[in-house]
Amino acid sequence: MNWKKLPKEKRNHLVLVIVVSLAVVIALGYGLVRTQYEELSAIHRRRDATESKLQQMQDAVKKRNQIAADLAKAEETLALQEEQMITGDPQSWFFTTVRRFNKPAYRINNPTFSTTLPGDVNMLAKFPYKQVTITVGGAGFYHDIGKFVADFENEFQHIRLLNFELWNLSEQVPGEKERLNFKIDLVALVKPSN
Repeated sequence: MNWKKLPKEKRNHLVLVIVVSLAVVIALGYGLVRTQYEELSAIHRRRDATESKLQQMQDAVKKRNQIAADLAKAEETLALQEEQMITGDPQSWFFTTVRRFNKPAYRINNPTFSTTLPGDVNMLAKFPYKQVTITVGGAGFYHDIGKFVADFENEFQHIRLLNFELWNLSEQVPGEKERLNFKIDLVALVKPSN
C-alpha cells in the first residue's frame, strides 16, 4: 500500500486508528500490565521475606543443638566445680584441705584457723550458694608464703583470698629476722545440699 496514493480522508482515518491503537496499547500497558508487574514484584518481596524468615528459623534450629551442647558442657563444668566446694562441716573441710595442701616444701609453720558460719554471698546479689570465710594465719619466709599463696590460688580456683596481711616476726621473737607472720581470709562457696 502506497501512502501517497491514499486519499487524504483515508490517511487521516488510518493515522487516527494508529494513534488510538497506540493509546489503547499504552493504556493497557500502564493499566493492566503495570499493575500485574507491581503485583508480581510484591509477590517476589513477600517470597524473599518468607525465605529470609525460613532461613532464620533453620539457623535457630541449627543453633538449638549448639546451645543444648553448650548448656550440657556448662552443667558438667558446674558439677565439677561443685565437687570442689565445701561439703559437710565447713571448719573441718577447711582444716583438712589447708593442712593437706601445706606440704613441707612450703615451710609454713603451724597454720591457725578461725572460721565464720556459712552466710549469704556478699560479692554477688541473689547468688544461689552460701559462703564461708576462714582466717588462716601462720609464719614462714617471704618467698615460701608467696609460693604457698600462689599455688593455693591455682589449686583452688573457687576459693578467693582476701585481706592478706604480712608482719615481721622479729618484733615478737628475737633472732627470727627474715621470718614473717601472715594472715589471710579464705572465702569459699558451700555446695548446696539437694
